[in-house]
Amino acid sequence: MIGVDNIVRMRKAGQKPSSVFVEMLPMQKWARQYAEKSSRYVDLHMDEKDALSPDLLDLRCLAGIGMVYVNGPDSELTEKMARACFKAGAKVVHAFCFDVSNPNRVNITKALRLSAEGEKCVWPQ
Repeated sequence: MIGVDNIVRMRKAGQKPSSVFVEMLPMQKWARQYAEKSSRYVDLHMDEKDALSPDLLDLRCLAGIGMVYVNGPDSELTEKMARACFKAGAKVVHAFCFDVSNPNRVNITKALRLSAEGEKCVWPQ
């Protein structure tokens, strides 16, 4: 998992990002900068092994983060990752499931919102 060290450094300095993007899709080289710099928005990039076992990840760095966005393939794993992020203490988690079968046309197939008010499917309605 790439990006956790960045959030830990921010926390030690008394800061935290307002939003974290948990990326379960393959990372392109240009996107690595968002996992390495301190900012209001930080990326966590999952490698394939991490994405397969979200319940085993140490996601404590997400405790108290206002918004976490999980982007992943259209599978149960994306939903599991969102629940793991919420369980770790993120205040609100938005999960977006993508159909990645055609790399030239990537579509959102499902979106969830997890918060203290419960879990809600927001797409499709």
